[in-house]
Amino acid sequence: VLSTITFRSAITLPLAVHQNRLVARVELLMPTLKEYQEAVKHNIITKCRRANLPVDEANKRFRKEARKVAWSLYAQEGCHPLKMFLLPWIQLPLWFTLSFALRNMSGVFPGLEPPADTLQSLAAEGTLWFQDLTLPD
Repeated sequence: VLSTITFRSAITLPLAVHQNRLVARVELLMPTLKEYQEAVKHNIITKCRRANLPVDEANKRFRKEARKVAWSLYAQEGCHPLKMFLLPWIQLPLWFTLSFALRNMSGVFPGLEPPADTLQSLAAEGTLWFQDLTLPD
């Protein structure tokens, strides 16, 4: 329990706060981004009409240019959308590490018969409503 609280307060909590700030910044940029995209759309449509290009080509160019504008705006404001996936990629290894550490501390390994003394200690050292740790849920 203490290790979980330590990991949550030292690593996960600051990352969660950072992620929430990024999400808020991205949401605040949405109206500006829509304005830029409308300007790009108008510009691309005008250019494609002058060059007598088909609508499919105009849409293709718009999507490409809109993507560039969005990424440049996000980079300029320092809120790259891929940074929002940092928290899960940090939490997953921590969760696996803690899970394996708890399994190794119990002495029970998959595919192997646990030692008798481990089972006795797990059966006698429960707490609160789970007195016997060897019983399934």
